[in-house]
Amino acid sequence: MRFICCPLFILSSIQVLRVPQANAFVSTPCHLVRRQGQFPDLSVPSHIKRPLLFSSSTNDDNEQEGEELSPERVAELIEVSFVNGVMQLSQGYVETIKLFIASVISGYSLGISPQRLMEYVAACPDQSANRPLMDEEIQLRSTWIQVVYLVLEQVGYLEKTEGDDDDGEEEVDASVRETYESAIPLLKQLKENGESFEGQKIFSKLSMEPPENPLEEALAAQSLKVAWLTLVVLEEEEQCLEDKKPTKPQPPIPGAFN
Repeated sequence: MRFICCPLFILSSIQVLRVPQANAFVSTPCHLVRRQGQFPDLSVPSHIKRPLLFSSSTNDDNEQEGEELSPERVAELIEVSFVNGVMQLSQGYVETIKLFIASVISGYSLGISPQRLMEYVAACPDQSANRPLMDEEIQLRSTWIQVVYLVLEQVGYLEKTEGDDDDGEEEVDASVRETYESAIPLLKQLKENGESFEGQKIFSKLSMEPPENPLEEALAAQSLKVAWLTLVVLEEEEQCLEDKKPTKPQPPIPGAFN
């Protein structure tokens, strides 16, 4: 895979590494090399039987909460949240990227392969950037979609559900898997240890060699941040489900009804 840094990404990467802004750069795939240590085992969270997002997360007041999203609606959410999320990363905001991640999780839950999901996104009639995305911007979006899929795959989020994806396509590109797969167990371990995500410092925390090119390093760091935020979204989802569980009836407060 060949990465060409896009204008949208450059804006967000400047905040990470504080390097001079550039219009574009050409790089080779950034492979992260582990220095030492063994991978920790990943614990498996509770399985969710429907897509993470539901209609109350949208602006359509006619939909009912709990109604499953269609692939087309998921693709629309991915399209708009990616463009806005990348721009907001430069200001330190992550909520829109978390919506992007939650939308990708919904696509995963519908049993759609990342390649098919990208096709749905590419077919969206509206363009949030008010222009067609550049090839390198599409590549960045595709990488992040696949990084989310890698996290879901490794934590055992769902058994693959029956959907419209029956063509046996490769789930995740080999180059994306080679670059980011080994980092996911380590990110999860850091998170469980109470560590925070600190931009370029994440490589030393993961005992990994960063790419030599500064902007390529920013690309890898931001993609690792997407993996990290995917773990955050899953944790928040789990907590939300816990909060919605029915509680046992409690005895009356003594004297309350006297």
